[in-house]
Amino acid sequence: MVMHKISQIFKKLVSARGIMLAEVNSMSPQQQQFRSSADAWSALDIVNHLVVSEQATFQFIAIHRDPTRMPQRRQWHHSLRLSLMMFALKSPLKFKMPSRLPNPQTQKELSLLRSEWLEIQEKLSQYAQHQTDDFFNLPVFRHPIFGTLDFCATLLFLTEHINHHVHQIQRLRKAENFPAKVLDTSLL
Repeated sequence: MVMHKISQIFKKLVSARGIMLAEVNSMSPQQQQFRSSADAWSALDIVNHLVVSEQATFQFIAIHRDPTRMPQRRQWHHSLRLSLMMFALKSPLKFKMPSRLPNPQTQKELSLLRSEWLEIQEKLSQYAQHQTDDFFNLPVFRHPIFGTLDFCATLLFLTEHINHHVHQIQRLRKAENFPAKVLDTSLL
């Protein structure tokens, strides 16, 4: 029963990743690297941020989880926090990136970011498959704003985090100086 729920959430996570990658893949390399200002993120920076965020989340869950520092059972306010988190991520609000994460500005190409992302999501999936049902009721991740989350809530956060940044890519495309896509006539 629990693994079925986890499987359904993983499908949403994979779907969100596919939508993000398709959005960025539809851009030319110049568009992927475009920043609307010196301190703004490019589409590739956004993808890199998502990859690094998921890597840090997995690392926290798999390596740095200290059960003595978090409640052992979900409490009533965890559901409230999850609802607030989902609402906030679906809103047009902007959030500061946690200071623990590195600056996402990158020179990596989309193909490398895609393979890194596939790798971390596969690690998350494999990790989940080796857990007991009790594990999924325990808080396993501490979000810097929303507090402790269980595994399902963490996967839902990662999914909505991607969706939140898809909207950022769509806003980036609307920037007045966003480069036009150049048709490659050598392929004609």
